[in-house]
Amino acid sequence: MDPGIRDPALLDLDRAQPKVKIRVARFIGERLSTRNPQQFFRDLGVLERLGPLSGAALPPILAHFSEMDPYSQFSLIGWFGSLNNAGRPALPLLREELNGLDKKEIHFFRLSCGTPPLPEYLSPELSRAAGVIQAIVAIDPGSTDFVLSKLRNLLETRRKDLEYFCHRETGKITDPNHRL
Repeated sequence: MDPGIRDPALLDLDRAQPKVKIRVARFIGERLSTRNPQQFFRDLGVLERLGPLSGAALPPILAHFSEMDPYSQFSLIGWFGSLNNAGRPALPLLREELNGLDKKEIHFFRLSCGTPPLPEYLSPELSRAAGVIQAIVAIDPGSTDFVLSKLRNLLETRRKDLEYFCHRETGKITDPNHRL
């Protein structure tokens, strides 16, 4: 942690030199990775104000991303996308997230198929999928084909699951042991 920075939110970042902005970004990156929930969203707001220079915060954040809670991860995915080209170091992590969605989200869907209304269960996972896709395309517009092929696979499996869910909920499936 940089001893010269106490509260980045109080700095006049509009007039700060690029060197100072990079120091602030590194400081915040280290602090975010220590998982201080009270500071998290204030710090994320400062990073957004720093623009592309906030990319200096990426190394410690990426190193500790898997330890963060899902809500913080979701917020950070949006920030990765806002960095555009400066967010390139986050691409491997985002691609891994997208690759994992096939198995994770579909398993999640099958576990949740049932009692409460469907959207309640699916929206967090689908929102995360949408956020990951937007971030990848914002950082690397050339990866659109990769993203679309992953999305097609995901939607095709989702279509089958949704058909099963609709049939089951409306009583059109007579065999209660029916599974896809």
